[in-house]
Amino acid sequence: MPRNRLQRSNFLCILIGIVIFVIIFVVAGSLALYWCSEEEVEEPDVPPSNLVELPDCQCPPFKLMDQDDIRKNTRGQYLRNLQTWNPIIEHNTEYPCWFNIECQAVPGVSSYFTILFRSNGNPIYINRVINNQSTFVPQPREIGDFKCAQHTDGSYQWHFHNYPMTDVGFACQADVDSCHCPHIETEDPKGVGVQRRFREAPDQCYLYTAYCDTDDYYDVYVPFLYSKHTVIYNGPDKHNTFYDDLICIKEDSNVFNWYYSNKKLEDVDIKCGTIAEEFRIERVCSCEPFTVISKIEKLAKYKHSRVWRYIGQELGENSWKEDGKFNITCDEGFTGVVFSDNYDPIVLSGNYITCAYNPLSNDLHMWVVDSIRVINPAGGCFKKL
Repeated sequence: MPRNRLQRSNFLCILIGIVIFVIIFVVAGSLALYWCSEEEVEEPDVPPSNLVELPDCQCPPFKLMDQDDIRKNTRGQYLRNLQTWNPIIEHNTEYPCWFNIECQAVPGVSSYFTILFRSNGNPIYINRVINNQSTFVPQPREIGDFKCAQHTDGSYQWHFHNYPMTDVGFACQADVDSCHCPHIETEDPKGVGVQRRFREAPDQCYLYTAYCDTDDYYDVYVPFLYSKHTVIYNGPDKHNTFYDDLICIKEDSNVFNWYYSNKKLEDVDIKCGTIAEEFRIERVCSCEPFTVISKIEKLAKYKHSRVWRYIGQELGENSWKEDGKFNITCDEGFTGVVFSDNYDPIVLSGNYITCAYNPLSNDLHMWVVDSIRVINPAGGCFKKL
């Protein structure tokens, strides 16, 4: 029995020794890690190389977008398969928030766009180059009506036509696929004519100038770009209509489709028509018509999924008229909502509707609502949800 007790005591001593060793090892290791971490010199935060911060400008830095960024951009995903590279940003230190932007050709690409992306709207085409030649003014480019300003919530944001843009970014993207897109029909008994604008550019098959030679005593015919569910009017000049926003996009599985701005087109053709025939109104301003929603039935043409929320809503009185400049005003308890062919319904928070020059040309105009370029817009007053 004494021998068993001795063995038991030795075993307990060994076990206690192991426990003490483990405790000392853990504590010592923790102290060593603590002391080492205390002695490390903290490195300053370095902004990612694709962020451009303008010194002394209060607005957020903007991003130079790559294809992965564009793939994650909700409203710009349709551009995800285009070759993408960084623009050159020039900044004048005398004006803290002023800059201009330039896209330069890369090997194998002589036609390309400069594009502005953001998280709260569709992309905006800033500049277009065909065969190494800008279609409008020479680069580098400023962006008209784009500025750093304080918004109503007190924050400083980049603004486009007086409305804030969030998570702003820029990219250069190739425009070399138009000869792969579906044929654009131009046979028209009413006399539409088309001419290629850049015959020397082999990658631009459908960059047309369109014109109409047919008039009658009462009506003036102008070119329209037709697509399934969409009619696009690009201005009143019947002899010089062109479509700089029309671009062929390579989609997944090597499928190519036409887009006008961010609106996907189907069965595209160019024909002559009159304002009265197409829009049931007598005249328009420089922009396309901005229709008044006077009946719920007028919402049927808009195919976006969120339109259905307004189908059963009470429609209020409109105190504004179709014009090139106006403010949608509604009675108390109602709010202005803008519908379009290329965007979800926009609930208005103020008067941010502008018939503006298109950055691609002073001969082109576009409607901008809450900084978003809209196609065939219509507005009405709806009971607040």
